[in-house]
Amino acid sequence: MMRCLLLGLGLLLVASGLNAGTQAPPFYRQPIDLSWFTKAVAESDELVVYEGLPHPGFEKADYEIELLRVPVFAVDKQMLYQRALAVEEADRGRLRTIFHDGEAWVKPMAGEYRMKLCGGFHADFAVGWLKKKDALAYALICFGCHEIRFVDRDHSVTTDLVPRGYADLRNILKEYRQERPVPGRDKRVKALKPPPPPLPKVEYLP
Repeated sequence: MMRCLLLGLGLLLVASGLNAGTQAPPFYRQPIDLSWFTKAVAESDELVVYEGLPHPGFEKADYEIELLRVPVFAVDKQMLYQRALAVEEADRGRLRTIFHDGEAWVKPMAGEYRMKLCGGFHADFAVGWLKKKDALAYALICFGCHEIRFVDRDHSVTTDLVPRGYADLRNILKEYRQERPVPGRDKRVKALKPPPPPLPKVEYLP
C-alpha cells in the first residue's frame, strides 16, 4: 500500500514538473517595462539607421572580410557598419511613426522569450535615437527571426514583430544597401579566397 502511494506521489510530481516546463508561473507573466525606450524616442533629436554585417554563421566568410574592410561597431554584441545609411526623410518619418505608435511588436512578457531555430538573432538593421549626437537607445531588427531587440546602456529586451510591423519595417528598409555585400554576387567578396589577406581599413571623414 505504501509503495503504491509513493509511486502515485512520484507520478504526480513528474506531471506537475512537465506542466511547469510548458507554462510559465503566473508571477513570471508580467509585462516588461519599455518606458525607458519610449522616453528615449521622445527625447531624441535625431533618428539614424545602420546596416548590419552579414550573418556570422550563414555568411561567415563575408562577415570576417567585412570586419577587416570597413569601420564597424557593436550594439549588444551585434555588429553594425559605422557609416549610417542615407535614409530618405520620408522613410525616416515612416520609421518615427512606427516606433511612436508601438504597435509593430508583441508586448514583451517576462519569462516568455524562447530561442528560435533560425540561426539565432542577427541584426539586419538598427534604428538609433540620438540626442546631441549621444546615443540614447537602439532598436535592432532581425528579419530572419521576425524579432526586434530594444537596447540602451542598461537594458536589452527581445520580442516578436507582429506580421504588419514586420512587413512595414521590411518595406522601408529593404531598399537600403550601402556596405553589405550581396551573397554570391559581390565580386569583391567572391574574389577573396580563405584565408583572405588583411584588407586596409577604410577611414571615413567626419
